[in-house]
Amino acid sequence: MNNALKELNEKNKRLDRMQTILVEAKAEKRDLTLGEQSEFDKIEREVRLYNVAKLEAVKGSRGVKSISDGVENRTILRKKDSFRSWMIGKGLANAEEYQGLNLGSYLRSMVTGPRNEVERRALSAGTDSAGGFTVPSIVSSEFIDKLRPTSNVLASGALIVPLLSDDTTIARLDEDLTFQWKAENAAINESSPTFGRVRFQPKTCVALIKGSRELFEDSVNIESAITAAFTNGMAAELDRVALEGSGSGSEPTGLLNMTGVNELELGGELGTYLPILEAYESVYNSNSEADGNILLAPRDWRNLMQAMDSTGQHIQPPNVLKDARFKPTKNISVVRGVDSNESTAYIGRWSDMLIGIRTVTRIEVLKETFAGNLQYGMLAYMRVDIATRQPSLFCRLTGILDSGS
Repeated sequence: MNNALKELNEKNKRLDRMQTILVEAKAEKRDLTLGEQSEFDKIEREVRLYNVAKLEAVKGSRGVKSISDGVENRTILRKKDSFRSWMIGKGLANAEEYQGLNLGSYLRSMVTGPRNEVERRALSAGTDSAGGFTVPSIVSSEFIDKLRPTSNVLASGALIVPLLSDDTTIARLDEDLTFQWKAENAAINESSPTFGRVRFQPKTCVALIKGSRELFEDSVNIESAITAAFTNGMAAELDRVALEGSGSGSEPTGLLNMTGVNELELGGELGTYLPILEAYESVYNSNSEADGNILLAPRDWRNLMQAMDSTGQHIQPPNVLKDARFKPTKNISVVRGVDSNESTAYIGRWSDMLIGIRTVTRIEVLKETFAGNLQYGMLAYMRVDIATRQPSLFCRLTGILDSGS
């Protein structure tokens, strides 16, 4: 038996031991003892170090500096950066260990049991002390990457900040540095740029999905259906909270309630492009420019697209808006205001919106809760927070009414 196989067998034994600790505690309906928790945590650390060592060996054998192209050194991921590559580069995920495993197959295996060795290892390693499953990092990171094209906010250019703790701070410049012209021997006036901070304290976002036992066990497309359900649902909620999150209780603060964001009140139907231009102007006044992505409610998009001039011709956008992308999203409320008939549109430089996402995703399978209906339930947790590098680079156009209101 070669060394690599011995190491793999030893790792699997450790994973089996972790599973035994959890199974014994669950069977006795008790929490882990201090000794068991210490042993569990020690094995978990050793397994992670093993994964990191194997990753570095793969890098060396390929003669490359980093298979993640340096993305692991970034605090904020660029639009083209993969969350998966960041996790691999940080040594937090191992693509080869769970090769072929995706979110759908992992979730299905949690309900119906593993169909192969990869699924068995993933379930064994992912079982946590609370009886749920911590989704393997490589699977979780791929899920986060799938959110990008699905979420309007992320597709518009909002950036992802991977969060490794429950309290993360990054610096920002609140006021620009002022330069001056100086005469010979003249005193230099001090310029004091104001530095602030962007603080991420991720809030818990949870979703419950139910299905019959027959559906989970017999459907040939259950893996893709589950993945689509979680991806579309999470993307929609990210859009809603990034735009209109209340900031109270357990919900992040969105642009609607964020201090420092420019605000213009329309008080009527969005029937011309003039309010959009005024919103652009507010961003220009902050020494920046809007990037051409306008997020608005579907009814307001319809009203603007069908607006006509006095000759019965559709109103054409001015040249500055010729390439603008008007993105209707149902995740903007249309029942705001005194009469519950107002909505808001959002304009800005979306690359200055930051979506902080914790690197750990957790799933619980609820078998007993819905057993009376012969159903399984899945409870998924993600932890997210919303921030901007400079709120004044955004504008909310409030008080938009529907036609005929």
